[in-house]
Amino acid sequence: MSPFCSLMKTLCENLNVIFDKFVTLGNTTIFFDEDIYNKQFLGDKICGNAKNSGEILLQLYEKYGSDFLSQLNGNFAFLIYDKDANLAFGANDTLGAKQLFYYKKSGKFIFSTSIKSILSALNHTPSPNLKALDSYLSFMKTTSYETFYEGIFCLNGGEYFRLENGKFEINSFENLRGIDEINLDFETASKKALDLLAKSLNLRVASSQNPCFLLSGGIDSSMICALYKQIYGGKFDTFSLGFDEFKNYDESAAALESSRFLDSNYHQITLNKSDFLDILDNFFEIFDEPIADSACLPLYHLSKKITQNGFCEAFSGEGGDECFLGYRLYFRVLEFYQKSLSKQDYPPISKDYEYLRRKELGLPIYGSFGEVFTHFGKSHLLKNYALGEPLSEYKNDYTNLRQMSYIDFKIWTGVAMSKTRQIGVKNALNFKTPFLDLDLVKFSLSLADSTKYQHSTKDILKFIAKDFLPKEIIERKKKGFSSPFMEWILAEFGKTIIDEILSVNKLIPLFDEEFVKILYQKATQGRFKQHLYSLFIFAKWFKKNYI
Repeated sequence: MSPFCSLMKTLCENLNVIFDKFVTLGNTTIFFDEDIYNKQFLGDKICGNAKNSGEILLQLYEKYGSDFLSQLNGNFAFLIYDKDANLAFGANDTLGAKQLFYYKKSGKFIFSTSIKSILSALNHTPSPNLKALDSYLSFMKTTSYETFYEGIFCLNGGEYFRLENGKFEINSFENLRGIDEINLDFETASKKALDLLAKSLNLRVASSQNPCFLLSGGIDSSMICALYKQIYGGKFDTFSLGFDEFKNYDESAAALESSRFLDSNYHQITLNKSDFLDILDNFFEIFDEPIADSACLPLYHLSKKITQNGFCEAFSGEGGDECFLGYRLYFRVLEFYQKSLSKQDYPPISKDYEYLRRKELGLPIYGSFGEVFTHFGKSHLLKNYALGEPLSEYKNDYTNLRQMSYIDFKIWTGVAMSKTRQIGVKNALNFKTPFLDLDLVKFSLSLADSTKYQHSTKDILKFIAKDFLPKEIIERKKKGFSSPFMEWILAEFGKTIIDEILSVNKLIPLFDEEFVKILYQKATQGRFKQHLYSLFIFAKWFKKNYI
């Protein structure tokens, strides 16, 4: 019997759940996976007799109904079943750090935090859901309810469902839209941001035992470490990743410099080609479905080494760019909002052309930091396939920079959270991200463009960091968590990459052969590497499941 099936609970004829943890009070049971950082406050002030997280959530639900969701600060996915009412109620957190998947067919449901669990319970592999390709090719992972398996769906961040008398409804409790803009001067906004970041760090440290820190040498991770050191003092451990070749990708020298300033116990982990290819070979032992963020494999290697060093929790600087306008791309795209430009002046395959196409259609121009294929690229890649407009659901009334931050919180942060969640589960490592505290995220979205953007990227973060870090670290040029992923893949597989991708066409005539060959040729020249990698990962998944 599958270990997943042994955890499956049948709640009624048409409802099954697969969770590791559950608590029952009377005729009500909660199945849950959570890191709720304010649960001590909730337990003391609201649920004084609750013994654990499950009981706190149950009592909150009984007292407030779905309104209690707005009181939770942290990451969570859960399902509550009321046996007397034959009612199921479930939700996941606003940023989708914890995900809630469900299988739905012929009135029957299976809920779990893992697609693999649902597949094991089904004892068969559902047909591929090719509708999910549209968002995957754009954003590196599936979005908006879709997964790559027919009949298996995922709640979006900040949503809850009710299943009662066969009626299934989904509603939103926090979608980050409609946050009122506030007018604060720069220094006041910076002080508030620091207060919220410190509060976020304290909440996460309070539930930690012997944490370590990911340290790239950039301002985000260095700031988290420096703030921790100021509040708690003492020695702490930092980990960084380097490469034994392609030193242009290696950030370990910068990380070591930051570590010396912070006086941390420094651990440098090295990833080589052999280790990388081993992880690639076992990609779908780690991940439920295709995810094309090339940082997945290096991060998996780093996290595995962290747990081998005896740590089970790691703090990271994830989210600093989204909160404080850290991507230079924001300001490049800003020109397309502000200026009168014609798409006829740009090649159709370019992002510039795509931005102007969206502008003509009244869509958000910016498509997230991790955007890969444009509409033009997808239309030439896919045969006989009707494309949608994945960005249409992210339209809002925010000003330009606020809108771009919002889209990254909804899309790119979702990629990052999905990546770290699945890597963490595989390696028994809990990632904690103080920048992605909901209060801080909502505050950053409330700030006027003119407040957050003074001169350059991350103006607010650089301002508050002056009391914690030296100028050399604050002003260090952003490098990003890049790796020689395509250099290693090309060296190992060569033109067989094309065969791997086109093997999908044996079952479904999906990809245009000549366009795939063009992408391969461009990748050998250092261009469109992410495009080819996205197709390569999808083809590996498709071949594993269907060929």
